[in-house]
Amino acid sequence: MTYGRGAVTVAGRELRAEFSQADDEAAKDRADEAFRAKYSTDPYLAEGPLRNSRHQIARIRPLPA
Repeated sequence: MTYGRGAVTVAGRELRAEFSQADDEAAKDRADEAFRAKYSTDPYLAEGPLRNSRHQIARIRPLPA
């Protein structure tokens, strides 16, 4: 994942944002649990992508308009 600046769409509004690597281990644990719950029965997504998912979690910080 490339980090830097970009835009996100929230509730139909596009907002400028800054992206960086998330360092909250508890948030990463919750994301892993949610991924497993959603994709555990899918043979293509059950384990492969989950191995790298912890490295794909980003912190998103809105920037002033």
